[in-house]
Amino acid sequence: ADGVPTGAFAELRVRYKAPDGGPSKRLAVPLTGALVRSDRAQATPGGTLALVAAGFAEKLRAAYWARTLSYEDLLVQLDGLPAAWRDKPDVIELRGLIDRALRLDRRPDRFEGELPVASMGFDHVPVVQ
Repeated sequence: ADGVPTGAFAELRVRYKAPDGGPSKRLAVPLTGALVRSDRAQATPGGTLALVAAGFAEKLRAAYWARTLSYEDLLVQLDGLPAAWRDKPDVIELRGLIDRALRLDRRPDRFEGELPVASMGFDHVPVVQ
């Protein structure tokens, strides 16, 4: 069935191939309310790292929904990870990339003229050409 499983609010579906080739495989995982946290501080270290990585990607592409997220916010979230996580090579590399973007990214908010941050909402998402 293509519907969301009973007791789940969504289903994550991924199709992938192993690095050495072969047929593609489909993975379907139900997403239940047990995954939802009422506060970001309750997230697991892996969840926090995923949130930071996704937020960084959205900042780099100057996404509409990342307008109120700062590189400093991302660094604070990384610094809040347990030491065993902060000391992983990929986390150290991510921190360095975020720090570099903080120093180099001087782009203006491409949406501010049409929809100021103060009026952001789900009712109107501008399309910038």
